[in-house]
Amino acid sequence: VVGVDSGPSHLAVALNLPHVQLYNFDTAWRTGPLGAPHQRAVLGQPCPTVDAVWSAWQACLGVAP
Repeated sequence: VVGVDSGPSHLAVALNLPHVQLYNFDTAWRTGPLGAPHQRAVLGQPCPTVDAVWSAWQACLGVAP
């Protein structure tokens, strides 16, 4: 799942699915996915780049349970 800090993203984390959460501010440390290598936060101003999101997604799939 690729998404923002919203219901579908929280469900992905709760179900232990591969997940990339997008942020345009630096509060991922407080609300982002924590600790699981297949769940990542991507930051960017004004938004994350496509390349950054794609790289994070590929990394998640490489270590997904």
